[in-house]
Amino acid sequence: MPAGRATCHCQSFQTEVRKEASERSQNIFNRYETLHGILERHEATLRKRWLKKTRQQRLKVLLNSWPDMPVSHRPDFETFRKESSVDRNQGTKNRGSFLWPYINQEDLLSKKTLPLLLNACGHYPPSHFAAADNRAIHLGLVTKSIVPIFLNEHVMILHGVNGNTRDNGRLVDWDEEPEAFDWMVQRKQFLSGEGLIILEIQRRFLEFLIDCSLQLLHDITPSTVTSDEFPTLAEPPLKTDQEINGFESLGVMVAEAPYRWALHEDPEYFSDVALEAKDYRQENFKDFVGNAHSVFRMGQQNTFWSRIIGTVVSDAYLELEIFSELSTQAKQPVTLQTKCASQIVPSKDLPKNYEDASLRSITCEPGGERTTKSPQNNTARISTPT
Repeated sequence: MPAGRATCHCQSFQTEVRKEASERSQNIFNRYETLHGILERHEATLRKRWLKKTRQQRLKVLLNSWPDMPVSHRPDFETFRKESSVDRNQGTKNRGSFLWPYINQEDLLSKKTLPLLLNACGHYPPSHFAAADNRAIHLGLVTKSIVPIFLNEHVMILHGVNGNTRDNGRLVDWDEEPEAFDWMVQRKQFLSGEGLIILEIQRRFLEFLIDCSLQLLHDITPSTVTSDEFPTLAEPPLKTDQEINGFESLGVMVAEAPYRWALHEDPEYFSDVALEAKDYRQENFKDFVGNAHSVFRMGQQNTFWSRIIGTVVSDAYLELEIFSELSTQAKQPVTLQTKCASQIVPSKDLPKNYEDASLRSITCEPGGERTTKSPQNNTARISTPT
């Protein structure tokens, strides 16, 4: 494949790009079929065996499938901090960290990450993840650690491909398809270089998932793992955090925690919160000539404490209202997604009401959010010199 920044428009270059895209697409097609077949027959077994393994045993499985797997979360940022711009311009030595930032021991050694990845990538074709794969390499692209090739007047079809098909990764000339240019401008499809990188990412990632699965199914001959010898089974439900780790998810813990009513029902808790807020009030600080705040000089202790109590109570209600508003905004797209399911097609624009609700949930900033302050940022005035 030509090096990055290649801009040749000759027929031989186009042919080479088409050939590379076709080969990668075919490879991904085959690997998805294999992974899907494995999950249809053995998903429950895979989850059970992964959960039973010790941390060291899980690490062995991961390293057997990805020998140079980075240790820490977001290895792309770690590499970016270590390499200079000169190093990256000459060609990063850790390209894989930028292509697969989610492949790392810190994340994958958990009990639930690999089963979730297998479930998602084994039941939904690769085209569903093209946009996510493109977002994942953002740091690599902007730092030029990843440099796509450039083939003008072409787009690659990765969005809106129904099911697992060899059309995924098809290269389209602008002259072949009247809407191809609009697809590129509106980002409904991908530039040729972007598409090739996404295909590279998906090919290696599917290989990794298949290899992990075969290691966990070590007692089954690889050639028979997707055969009719094993019946297809219904997809098992994903385990909850409590079933996996022994405790509820953070959201459930927050929803059911006694803190919800502690300020109202527990005087000691209210006292602790008020005293902590008092310690961070700006009135406690003297001005630059050493004078105490006027609230203390004039014996207005009641005024001081009324400010503290008012802030504690109003902040508690304000945070509850903000959470309630964010919760409402987040639920609207879910409701509309079900309602508009028949109209949501990757190759077409989203229904207007669903698009608006989705954008609103992403950019939502309730009016109170700007004014919510920690005690350290209280806006009470300090005393002025006299």
